Amino acid sequence: MLEPSVKATTGRMEGRAVADGPAERPRAAPPPRWGAFLRVFVSLALVALVCTKIDFARTADMLLGALPLYVALTIVSMLLERFYAAYRWWILLRVHDPGMPFGLVLRVVFVSLLYGMFLPGGGVEVVRVLALSRSGNRLGVSFGSVAMDRVLGLLTLLLIALAGCAWAGIRVPGSMAPWVWAGLAVCAAATAMLCVKRARRLAWRFVPAGLSRRLQPRFDALGAYLKQLGGRPALLSWAFLLAVGIQVVRVVTVWFAALALGIHAPIAAYFAFVPLIVIAQLLPIAVGGLGVREAAFVFFFGTVGVSAEAAFALSLLVYVTTIVSSLPGAWMRVARAGGAA
Repeated sequence: MLEPSVKATTGRMEGRAVADGPAERPRAAPPPRWGAFLRVFVSLALVALVCTKIDFARTADMLLGALPLYVALTIVSMLLERFYAAYRWWILLRVHDPGMPFGLVLRVVFVSLLYGMFLPGGGVEVVRVLALSRSGNRLGVSFGSVAMDRVLGLLTLLLIALAGCAWAGIRVPGSMAPWVWAGLAVCAAATAMLCVKRARRLAWRFVPAGLSRRLQPRFDALGAYLKQLGGRPALLSWAFLLAVGIQVVRVVTVWFAALALGIHAPIAAYFAFVPLIVIAQLLPIAVGGLGVREAAFVFFFGTVGVSAEAAFALSLLVYVTTIVSSLPGAWMRVARAGGAA
């Protein structure tokens, strides 16, 4: 039996516990973000691998001797690409909301590209969906417009890469051919799921029941938006042509950067390689495409006689001009934060 003093102490402790409510359980520590660590490791490993194959002094000389006119044209071309991309996304959004302001879409594009420099592949799309949904648009509509925009982009990238290879007389390596055809198949399947109601329903059956119940309202909003989009074949055709134009501008941008460094590879090689480099950067295996971009430039342009130093310098110049062309996104982000304050 407990002594009276012990009982009193115990009673006071129990009374205090009842008064204060049930004791809170200690919160579990958040799990380590192994995916982020792995992407950082992949980026650093690829950069280190590329660095073992180049002469830094020669690369630095090429960058310091870059022609200012072509550097300026590279930046202007990148900015044009951003405006072009915003316009394509805007016309897809106006199917659901004809009053959608172009300025909002342009701001989201610039800000998402700024964040995308520090996110893995696919991070830009996530930022766009969340930013647009927070601006009053339904999440299903935001997701549908971004998904359609991305599918059109990937499809045109693969088609231009194949056309560029045919134009340059470059045969797709046997080890890469299955991946190219698999990419086309995935784009075709994604297009079918976005545009064909039966395909969407079939895909929806594979979603777990608990998750499907939570996502049903958003899925319905997505279906309604895609139904509206499917009734506008002329607009979809125009969006596809715009997607082709954006990829052409992207290729020309890299060509300008190459001219700034005195690299004179065949123009057809840029149409063959730049889309493949862009697709490689979209893989969620590195931070902002770092390492993947440099390795891809060295690998692909090395097949047409461009030295490793020159290809590495080209990748760095493209990266630096990408940062410069993303600065409007930083200004828009700060201006919006200041306005909210």
